[in-house]
Amino acid sequence: MIGKSFGHNRHPIGSTIIGLGVASGFWLVVLPIWNFPTEVLSMQMDIHGYLAGHTFPGWALLIWVIVMGTIVPYICVISGLRLLSASKSSVLGMLEPVLAGALAWIWLGQSWDLIQLIGAIIVLIGIYLADKSKSESDS
Repeated sequence: MIGKSFGHNRHPIGSTIIGLGVASGFWLVVLPIWNFPTEVLSMQMDIHGYLAGHTFPGWALLIWVIVMGTIVPYICVISGLRLLSASKSSVLGMLEPVLAGALAWIWLGQSWDLIQLIGAIIVLIGIYLADKSKSESDS
């Protein structure tokens, strides 16, 4: 509910700056910047998966995670709230852990335990039922 009204009243980039600014302020108090292990910025790191054997500097990977793992998804969520109802966006949000697990399975070769498979199936069934009940109530 807050996200919907927040997203309609502000541009997605402005909302992103406010949201990330508040989160950054919180984490600067909880985990002060002087405790950051700066040696990782100069290390060469293998990212495994299909790009195993290729190394990248730690600072480049950190920027990649900040931009592609935080800023871009946050802008997409705020922009999506302008286009979708809160209920549809929450249903899509439930797919996130299932898709993350599937990506880890494809990209990193991770395996799924039985409990994880059951959880993914329950989430998918829940999404289907929520969408079905919404469709029936609309007609």
